[in-house]
Amino acid sequence: MNPKRPLVLSFHGRPGTGKNLVSSLISEHMYAKGMSSQYVHYFSATKDFMHEGKLEGYKHTTEQHIVAAMQACPQSLFIFDEMDKMPSGIMNVMKPYLEYNQPVEGTDYRRSVFIFLSNIGRNQIANALLDHMQQYKERYTLKIRDLEEIVRLPSCDLESTFKKSVCVRSSPISAFIPFLPLERRHVEQCIINGLFEKGYYQYGFQIDNDTVKQIADEMTYFPENTRLFSTTGCKRVYEKIDLIMQHD
Repeated sequence: MNPKRPLVLSFHGRPGTGKNLVSSLISEHMYAKGMSSQYVHYFSATKDFMHEGKLEGYKHTTEQHIVAAMQACPQSLFIFDEMDKMPSGIMNVMKPYLEYNQPVEGTDYRRSVFIFLSNIGRNQIANALLDHMQQYKERYTLKIRDLEEIVRLPSCDLESTFKKSVCVRSSPISAFIPFLPLERRHVEQCIINGLFEKGYYQYGFQIDNDTVKQIADEMTYFPENTRLFSTTGCKRVYEKIDLIMQHD
């Protein structure tokens, strides 16, 4: 297979909805060592770009890192977390490499994969799902084509890293992927999985529904009138498990 340019995916949704999990699964599919592979490069806005808005000093480092990684392996995976918090202009640094459609100086940039993780559009995604469910439709019947434009437009409207980069006709983004907010029933399943993983349960018959409910009650939900969706998905489940189980 000879792609015309790198695969560039933009994941959008609330915290705890699985963006990092899916990124990890992709890395495991590409490399035996998954996220630990030398060919997986993870950038965090809060860790690697502490001085938001100041791109000087980062431009050369980021550019150099990307090029060196691509030269080392034509199928490198780059994950950029919290793109909405990245310094303004970071997309302009990467955009030339995302658009290359021919080998450059012997390096074929087209076999790399870029994944951008963002909270942009999370409210629009939640509202679209809520409207869908209020029409007595199951969440799984909501198609990605119904949400992709909903995600793309907020990326254009906000003064964010994406603006002027993803909204032009030659946008380097291959696909915008929305991640739906989790419902309470999903959180409860995360709690059960967490209880097994932490050793509180060993068998299914040990599941105490009252304990699961108590832990789920510690989470926050929205909208206020229905409390249908989890504000943080499954992100804080482990902490809540320890809080309740150790207290008991």
